[in-house]
Amino acid sequence: MCINIYSAATNLSVVRDRQLSMSQQVTDVCRLCFHQVSQLKSVKGCLTREALYYLIQAFVCCRLDYCNSALAGVAKVYFPELQSVQNMAARMVSGVRRSEHITPVLEDLHWLC
Repeated sequence: MCINIYSAATNLSVVRDRQLSMSQQVTDVCRLCFHQVSQLKSVKGCLTREALYYLIQAFVCCRLDYCNSALAGVAKVYFPELQSVQNMAARMVSGVRRSEHITPVLEDLHWLC
């Protein structure tokens, strides 16, 4: 009899590793969000600001929010990765350059955590 031991388990699309560090979950969410934003960049010129806002909200912000209660109590080292996704999405919607401060934009969009 052979017993297979896995390094991670997935339940409700949330990946949990052996140490319950959630590093794989954060990595997967960030990767998927960055991919989605890069896809939206290709059609950004054809959309109104409002349509772009709703698409970002639907594809990126909802993915960040999904099962975020599973991240309760994890190391704060993972939060900058998630925040960078949110910042990139906010910059895309608002048109703010990377050199400008993002906090007022996040407050305006009501995305500030």
